[in-house]
Amino acid sequence: MGWSLRVIAALTADTEPCLAIICDQPYRKYIFNVGEGTTRSCIQRKFALSKTSAIFLTRLNTLQLGGFPGVIMNLADIGTQDLQVFGPQGLAHYVASIRKYCRRTLLGVDLKECIPQTPSSGEELAPIPVLTDENLSIYAVPILPQPLTFRERSSSDSSRKRRRSVTPDSPSKRMAEKADRASRHSSQSRTMEGVPSSTQEEADRIRRKIVSEMFRPQDIQYPSGSRVNQYNDVDVDVADTPPVLPSITAPSQSLWGSRLPTATYPSHVVAYVAVGTPTRGKFDVKKTKELGVPNGPLWGKLGRGESVVTPDGKTVTPEMCLGPSKPPTAFIYVHCPDASYIDNIVISPDFRPTRYGTDVVMHAIVHRVGDDVLGDPRYKQWMGSFGPQVHHLVSGERYSPNQVSYTSSATAQLQLSELDSEIFRVPHHSLVPLDDIESVSGLPPQTTVLRHDVEIKMSPPSAPQPPSHVGEDTFQPALLLAKESSTDETNPFADDYARARAIVKDAQRLRDVEDGGVAMAGHDVVITTLGTGSAMPSKYRNVSGNMIQIPKWGNILLDCGEGTWGQMARQFGPDKIAGSTSLVTTPQDLGAGGSTKQQREMPDVEDVIRNLKLIFISHIHGDHHMGLIKILAHRRALKPPPAEPVYIVAPGSAIIYLQEYNDLEDIGVKDYSSVRLINARRFCAEDSESENAGVDEASVESTLGLESIATVRVLHRVQCFGIVLRHMDGWSLVYSGDTMPCDALVEAGQGATVLIHEATMADDEVEMAAAKAHSTFGQAIDVGRRMHAKNILLTHFSQRYPKFPELKTSPSTVVDEAGDVIAGREAPIAVAFDCASLRIGSLWKMEHYMNALAKTFPQDEEAAPSEADLIAGGNSRPASPSKGKKGKNRGKP
Repeated sequence: MGWSLRVIAALTADTEPCLAIICDQPYRKYIFNVGEGTTRSCIQRKFALSKTSAIFLTRLNTLQLGGFPGVIMNLADIGTQDLQVFGPQGLAHYVASIRKYCRRTLLGVDLKECIPQTPSSGEELAPIPVLTDENLSIYAVPILPQPLTFRERSSSDSSRKRRRSVTPDSPSKRMAEKADRASRHSSQSRTMEGVPSSTQEEADRIRRKIVSEMFRPQDIQYPSGSRVNQYNDVDVDVADTPPVLPSITAPSQSLWGSRLPTATYPSHVVAYVAVGTPTRGKFDVKKTKELGVPNGPLWGKLGRGESVVTPDGKTVTPEMCLGPSKPPTAFIYVHCPDASYIDNIVISPDFRPTRYGTDVVMHAIVHRVGDDVLGDPRYKQWMGSFGPQVHHLVSGERYSPNQVSYTSSATAQLQLSELDSEIFRVPHHSLVPLDDIESVSGLPPQTTVLRHDVEIKMSPPSAPQPPSHVGEDTFQPALLLAKESSTDETNPFADDYARARAIVKDAQRLRDVEDGGVAMAGHDVVITTLGTGSAMPSKYRNVSGNMIQIPKWGNILLDCGEGTWGQMARQFGPDKIAGSTSLVTTPQDLGAGGSTKQQREMPDVEDVIRNLKLIFISHIHGDHHMGLIKILAHRRALKPPPAEPVYIVAPGSAIIYLQEYNDLEDIGVKDYSSVRLINARRFCAEDSESENAGVDEASVESTLGLESIATVRVLHRVQCFGIVLRHMDGWSLVYSGDTMPCDALVEAGQGATVLIHEATMADDEVEMAAAKAHSTFGQAIDVGRRMHAKNILLTHFSQRYPKFPELKTSPSTVVDEAGDVIAGREAPIAVAFDCASLRIGSLWKMEHYMNALAKTFPQDEEAAPSEADLIAGGNSRPASPSKGKKGKNRGKP
């Protein structure tokens, strides 16, 4: 019964450390922290989420749980039945806050909050595991910072009988009441706006009630093969969803539609200690024969731990035939955000191996540390107290190099940068950290930096090493080759790229003549398609996100799915751990650390979010907004703070979600000078509330130089809005959100300079597009034709087309303001790629690059498994590859 530790993701600009414990017999997985990009990291590294039975969170912070909703939805969609989730106090509040877009009623979810408590009279109680299986036991160790604030001290002092507790459901007698009691709690007469008359216990019951309705009720049996319809704010497959089972009641609308009770929680983190079982000694064949046990079934029984009787009547026990057993090994995941947590870490008895048995051997410790932790003498002394044999893997912004996380996508961008280095930029990265960990004196001898794909075998124990079955990193070798050789020698598509560039050069001369050297309005506005896929990320496409940069005015973000911040950091760089400069690059411009030496200066990611003036969220589906929290958290942390607020125009359900999450982490939504929330209906002409837009509308327009801003109700399966922006400089932009072809959008966007329209399905999937309320490629282009749009940018492609969607529709014709056809020029139709930066005045180039792009990404390049297959059953066993179970992608679109 072996178990091992696998690093799914290390700390980089776009990933947070994510670890997995993998047990062999029975085969199951436990995941520690699920930051943004966890699902995409699993796909990139062929780590299947199947057989995951528990998630452990060290902190309720966007860094540690930004990918939680995506992981939950994927686990449900691949058929996971039950999941335990452990985390700090406030976990139920967080999970309840995502109710509008993360309801999965076939998945049973059991939440356990690890609450810090202090012992009375200095008593030291024996630790109790929060989870135990055949291979190991896992213990939670809540840690408070020092000194405690008054609020935190009151919370801790209110229950001093125990050192800590885990709630609600645990094998321990110390566990609090079960969640199903909360699900029976009546709340019909309770107001949700702050719940002024409710006790904290009642507020907690409200959260538990909501959580119980989000996931599979424990007392309901589902017919084999059935699928329950989801709440109407969550997308499901219409084509294969049976009617709602009559025994399933609808969610409590009074709870789901209102704000959760406000809450404050202690700012504690939770460390986890995993302790294995002793490893059975080696079977001694020679000794067994000497004892008179014949080879055959009796040997098998001895191997299984059973006593046997020899033919001559002698009883032989397993201990008589086995070598000495090996002691159990242990692993710690400790999270120390800053130096204020150090005292309570170093004095805690729960990190001593002897707490869990006199023969327990500490084998590995993973440290997630803040900038001021690793150099602190107290922390270094604590690390050294475990002995020189322990492997310490450190993850911190100062010590972790900004390696490329998604190497497939980065390799594609590297190649495309040779086609057009202004549109396709090499992702910002660095192999060199800000500080070399070896420069920190006094660390234990086996201290290294945590890196992607490292595997540590715990039973039997071995040193950290890369797993043999992980695919090769294609990016760094390709980058090295590009720097050492000419483009013609390294790129098999060099001739195709050269022809495309020549065509663009000729077309540019013709356009200059036709335009008389006068630039079109908005020619210097830059559209960066940060994410161009739908539903879930893939190796090549992240989910929705579009950055609009308006020179001298500011920036607009149109939707921001999970991972948008990471895409921004790679595109604009550098952030705190990115050691590269922010310049437009080609492979030949890159230095050894991924930094550039020349080219045109560009704003870095801090500049981009500091000048972010408007964020538009089209609808509540997770692939359009799950990255918003992290962006707001980074913006909130800017010093000095931005001079102007960011306006967030979003559906009411998204606004409530932001307000509820702010109870756990300050993202600025309570600070009017930082964030201003506006319901998208207030800009909708067909909605009566639009009459009340007033000051908000004027403020948004003035801050960005807009002549007008309008939202449009489009045709999707939940409330969804498109947006029309008209600038005083004479250009306009329309963004469709998710929609079927919509006449209201066509009318509102007449004469748009640019239409960004979803094109989820291929032209031969019209029926599927209608069933899912999406558009085909051809339908999106037709909307642009009827709108008289001058440029059409297609995005939001189904992950059925992970590399290059094949267009079979001819481009439309460009018309002028009067509706007259401009002779000799066709409307540019561009296919969006992740992290392509397109100036409106240069968007037409993409159409001329289509043939070269198609050759770069042939559809039949390989018979690779789908992303859903990788999530459901890719290679993730520690020893040898496993075919795994093929899963069907039942999520969006």
